[in-house]
Amino acid sequence: MIVATIACQSVGMLLAAVITLLLLKTGGAQTWRLLLATEAVVAALFFVLRLSAPESPHWLMSRGRFAEAAQAFIRILPGQRTAVLQLSSNHDTLAASILQVNARVATLFSPGYRARTALVMIPCFLMDIATYGVGLFTPAILRAIEMSRTHGLAAQDLGVAEGSAIIDLFLLFGFLLGIWMVPRFGRIRMQAIGFAGMAVGMLVLLAAVGLTNSIFHIPLVFTGFILFNLLMNAGPNSTTFTLAPILFPTQLRATAGGFAAGVAKLGATIGVFLLPIVKEKFGVPSVLGIVVAVSLLGPVLTAILGREDTE
Repeated sequence: MIVATIACQSVGMLLAAVITLLLLKTGGAQTWRLLLATEAVVAALFFVLRLSAPESPHWLMSRGRFAEAAQAFIRILPGQRTAVLQLSSNHDTLAASILQVNARVATLFSPGYRARTALVMIPCFLMDIATYGVGLFTPAILRAIEMSRTHGLAAQDLGVAEGSAIIDLFLLFGFLLGIWMVPRFGRIRMQAIGFAGMAVGMLVLLAAVGLTNSIFHIPLVFTGFILFNLLMNAGPNSTTFTLAPILFPTQLRATAGGFAAGVAKLGATIGVFLLPIVKEKFGVPSVLGIVVAVSLLGPVLTAILGREDTE
């Protein structure tokens, strides 16, 4: 269910591409303002819906708020109302069953949790370097293709948006693949496979850069991006979100997930700000080589740390 929830991310990306195409065909110089306005509408809708979402029953239980936890469970599973009320009536038994954990960031690095923290944190960091770095260069590479095929800024923008929509479609396919494969093959195995597939996709793109004047250039570019997006979402972009809730007790889940997300965004910052500098100084092949190296580190570290996840 967590993977299915994250899959909605790709639906949003596809929707953004479709909205962009519609605005480019009907809008003018202020199209970018309209695009930001649509994002504001979506954010406002999410905010309103979030206000009515139930609190986590496990979180409420961990704080001894058993009556509220029971009501939250009943909202989520109304068919289990009788069983939930029976269980929640025995507060002493419930209180004794709750693991007592000091919910601090320092606890994540205590001897009992530091290996799990590394498994949750480092793959997120590596994935975001690759993901945001490649995401940044996708329009740039597609624009270079369009500049060689079409003339005029509007036509190039339209071509880039269409190409992005096609590539983003495979983000959704990757998530759908992850929904099916992660429960069957396991989180650790799929995370390793996904990272390896990302590396293969970038190697294909690296080959495409070396064949700029070949008829194989454009097919290889799209193949590289598609492989990267497909395996990324079937692997680490699905599994990294599932590990913190599974590996940590309720009191530490949000702390572990939040800390890992923060470290991941440090990787995203490197991908967004450092890779363009590398591109300017050493060219696109150097950037792709870095992404390949980062992607190959993923399965190695996942295999080393993966014993923490007993599936």
